[in-house]
Amino acid sequence: AVKQCALYAHYRHEMNWRIERNAIWLDFGTCWHKAMDAVCESVCWNKSTAQAAVDAGYEAFVLEWTRLGRSSNPTITEIEEWSPRTPGIAKEMLTQYVKVRYDWLRYKIKLLAIEQPFAVPLDLQNPTIFQVGRLDKVFEEEAGIFVIEHKTTTSVSGTIKTGYEIRHSFIESFDPDSQPEGYDAAAHFLYPGKARGVKIDAALVHKTEHGKFRIVPLMHSKKCLLVYQAEALYWAQSWLDFRKTGFFPRNTKSCVDQFGKTCPYIGTCRTYHAANKDAPLPNGMKVEKWEPFDIEMLNKIAQEVLNGHQCT
Repeated sequence: AVKQCALYAHYRHEMNWRIERNAIWLDFGTCWHKAMDAVCESVCWNKSTAQAAVDAGYEAFVLEWTRLGRSSNPTITEIEEWSPRTPGIAKEMLTQYVKVRYDWLRYKIKLLAIEQPFAVPLDLQNPTIFQVGRLDKVFEEEAGIFVIEHKTTTSVSGTIKTGYEIRHSFIESFDPDSQPEGYDAAAHFLYPGKARGVKIDAALVHKTEHGKFRIVPLMHSKKCLLVYQAEALYWAQSWLDFRKTGFFPRNTKSCVDQFGKTCPYIGTCRTYHAANKDAPLPNGMKVEKWEPFDIEMLNKIAQEVLNGHQCT
């Protein structure tokens, strides 16, 4: 968030402001991740049939969908508003996904972890700043250990006559990209000598085409990962400096992103200085602290990582 915009990071993580209702693309992506967790667990660990895996995936999708406040039986108006990101299309996608991926999941890989939390130091000489996160999936195949990162997109190319595909520009957008680089750096630390890279598992979300998926392999060189770590340290230190001064500079190039989405804080940052703690809560927002991890759990993981590294 700091790299995106320091003022955005301040509003979200210092003021704890967030929009009351997530955008549909974010909710759908979150639910797809839950579905993928269930599918992989069902096939890789429980050795379930293809249909059982589809059922488990859809059940997980709907459970998260309703938890986020959306209807599992949407009205015509909601379908038109959300399309193509609807539960019905998700079920069609899951059916095709399992059909395409079942043999690979069942027989070609060994699934090591689902949503693996991690905390690894960015600098072993000064292990006070850690990179934290979760790895969607960690699996082992003949070539080594890889991280899987699930992504959904409506970015499409083609026509009814030629067929639809995931747009090439979306595929290319992951290299370079600090998110998969960060996952790869973490994996190399956690699985020394065995980690090989990240694979983006991309799924097209479309009204009529439900079976377009792409694996995008990303193998980063050691130099690339060192550059990532240096940049991550720079941004982490910058955030600490911003917090000390109380001044959070804007990045006006991030007010509207590459997909045309406008920053939710744009109205507030035009009016109030970042250090003004009296800025009113904007309309359509609520106060909710971002706490995806249990701090005690992260501290324990970090200490275990450091102890393990010292013993190797």
